[in-house]
This record gives sequence, C-alpha cells and structure tokens, in this order.
Amino acid sequence: MYTPGFVHVYHMPDDSSWDSLQLERPAQVIRLARDHVHALDIADNGTGPVIAAATEDHCVYLITMERSGTMTTSV
Repeated sequence: MYTPGFVHVYHMPDDSSWDSLQLERPAQVIRLARDHVHALDIADNGTGPVIAAATEDHCVYLITMERSGTMTTSV
C-alpha cells in the first residue's frame, strides 16, 4: 500500500520573489500515486515547464505544464 507523495510548486518570476516567498502557499500542489519523492528535475519543452519526479520505487512521473494553464501527468 502506498501513500501519496506531493510536489509543491512555487512561482518565482524574478530574484526579488525570494524576499516574499511563503512556503505555506504553493502555486500548485501535485499529488503523485507513490510516496517518497527522491529526485526532481525541472526543464522546459518549448510549450511550458516539465517536472520529472522520481520516486523510491523507481517510478518517474513527468508533469507537463502548458503556458495556457493545462497540466498533465504521465508515468
């Protein structure tokens, strides 16, 4: 039985955003079907950000965020 893992995403448009960062208020919380996120990588595929999240049981989730606001997750 697995408990879900969570990835909290914060929007930081510029360097001054660090001064007002509120960790209790993420822009997005992504719930994964597996627990223990061990590694994250963030990139851009040309249409928006992509987050790769690797979990303890060797699953890799690709979370694609379109600039239009649409988000998809694949394993």
